[in-house]
Amino acid sequence: MSISQVHAAIRVRFNSVWTARTPIHWPNTPFDTPSATEILGEAWCRISITATGAQWASFGDPGNNTERTSGVVTVQIFTEAGTGTNESLTLAEVAVAAFRNYEDTVSGTRFLVPPSVRQIGVDGKWYQTNVVSPFIADDYT
Repeated sequence: MSISQVHAAIRVRFNSVWTARTPIHWPNTPFDTPSATEILGEAWCRISITATGAQWASFGDPGNNTERTSGVVTVQIFTEAGTGTNESLTLAEVAVAAFRNYEDTVSGTRFLVPPSVRQIGVDGKWYQTNVVSPFIADDYT
């Protein structure tokens, strides 16, 4: 499958599990981060899907080759600073569940390595927690 199909499958999967828990900032889309004048307390997340490399997973005649792309999905979760870690970790658990052992057979995308949770800390009025989920995607050419 194409890289755009892989990205689409990942977006669909995340949306289906996240179920509008918070606003999501998708790559290269308009998004208004809550400002300091708005009511605090609304968490939000930003997601990125990054290819980290590609290799041949099998060789053969044309039509019998497998190109394997590796990558990582990073979900950056932002909660109000100074309110503890319960909300950020609860949201992180949802993001982990979205990708743990997930396989999309249509796009050939597989999450074989468990996602990891990384508490980044406070930046301004936000506390950041990242969920990092490695994946591979096979394209049969």
